[in-house]
Amino acid sequence: MSDSTPRDQAEIEPLSPALSLLHWRETRDADRYRNWCLEQFGGYVRVGEHEFHPAAVLTLKEGATESARDECRSQLQAEDDETICERYPAPIAVPYQQFLNGPRDPMRRLTRMRDTWEGLIHLLSALALAEASRIGVGNRPVMVVERGSRHRVRAKDLRSDRLSVRLGLLEGLLEGWRESGVHAAVADLIAPGVVDELRRLNAVRNGFSHLGTLSDSQARTFVAETAPLLRESLVDLLDLASVQLVRLSRVAPGSPPNAEVESLNGHAWSRRVLDLALDADSEPIILRAGRIGVYDRVLAKIGSRVVDLAPYFYACDDDSGHHTRVCFFKKRNEGMCLFEVVGEAVSNSSDATLHDSEFSRYQSALGSDAGGNDDG
Repeated sequence: MSDSTPRDQAEIEPLSPALSLLHWRETRDADRYRNWCLEQFGGYVRVGEHEFHPAAVLTLKEGATESARDECRSQLQAEDDETICERYPAPIAVPYQQFLNGPRDPMRRLTRMRDTWEGLIHLLSALALAEASRIGVGNRPVMVVERGSRHRVRAKDLRSDRLSVRLGLLEGLLEGWRESGVHAAVADLIAPGVVDELRRLNAVRNGFSHLGTLSDSQARTFVAETAPLLRESLVDLLDLASVQLVRLSRVAPGSPPNAEVESLNGHAWSRRVLDLALDADSEPIILRAGRIGVYDRVLAKIGSRVVDLAPYFYACDDDSGHHTRVCFFKKRNEGMCLFEVVGEAVSNSSDATLHDSEFSRYQSALGSDAGGNDDG
């Protein structure tokens, strides 16, 4: 990604995660530990006619539980990092793998951290907006929820380069679905308190962005202090590993037709082509998903639901024609839509009129206040 950052203002956020998220994490971690114990012991421990959970057995020996928890934590961290790099959608997997395994220069690592959390916010908001265009928003106006304020969504919010607005749209949609009793697949991915934690993480990113040029020592300290926050947020969203991101290559006729797609999950850029079976729900989405200029559509499959992420994500060939670039929308400015390439310091632009009909999908789904084509 380029060195430019979205123009969020510095915000004051809580110093610790929301209580609801802390409770959820405590339950999740306890369940993961108990499952890990079962795997290590090969199931329950039998003593005569009785069975005992191995986690309970470990408590009988002094220090055994603490030692087991440390081993569990270390093993799960390695497994989670592998899952994020190999199975998460590319906008997250690529920069996170570069952060973990790329050059050790502190500023480059800090930049890759920033790219990861920006990619996370861009992807979640795009998934929510795309699903809203499919299933609607319930019976309440969609609000953009920011710290200390809320307003009805406007056209410029859909085109904003501010990550706080993207998070505000995400929270507004989740809130509207919940209050209207609408089941959204995206909502199943996001535990209570996660959006607040992403907002807190964004405030950390803003702090880094507003500090100016950092020394290696400052960057190294910043990485050490904030990497655990980023990683914990990624682990909060482990269900993202089940979300399929694909580039639509072509549709083969048939009954039903079959879509040839390229997988965009994981950090590797080698092309992995597969068939995407279509059903009555996904077929109309695929059949109208033609190219837009030089860009192919990026589709997401969340559970059984397929959504079109245009104009927030597209795919195209790199200069060699042998690898795929994933591009994400940054902003609209002076009649042009500006995009950045995931994992690269490359930006490109496209005539905004090519994408107006895509934005219109969201404007129609989110309500009349989202009308218009204002830049910004």
